[in-house]
Amino acid sequence: MTGPCRPGRRWPPGPSPNPHDRSVGHPLLGEAVATSGLVLAVFGLARTGRLRFAPVAVASYLVGFVSTQVIGGVVGLVLVGLIFLPARDGAVVARR
Repeated sequence: MTGPCRPGRRWPPGPSPNPHDRSVGHPLLGEAVATSGLVLAVFGLARTGRLRFAPVAVASYLVGFVSTQVIGGVVGLVLVGLIFLPARDGAVVARR
């Protein structure tokens, strides 16, 4: 028997492990930088008596990372357009 209802299979199916190796240097460095920034923001707010702003500060910090991801995606799409789309000026593009 195959499929999601076969014996020994959990139902409903839960998340499966990610096949990508996350133990390499650059993702770990990025996580360390992000976490240290959040810790500094929260403790800095606590030290200055402004801990009530912690939720807004953390959300703003995360929005910064999300907006950076969006900018990176846009830059990537522009580069794909410049590199892989055919020339529009009538120039002959060599094809393999």
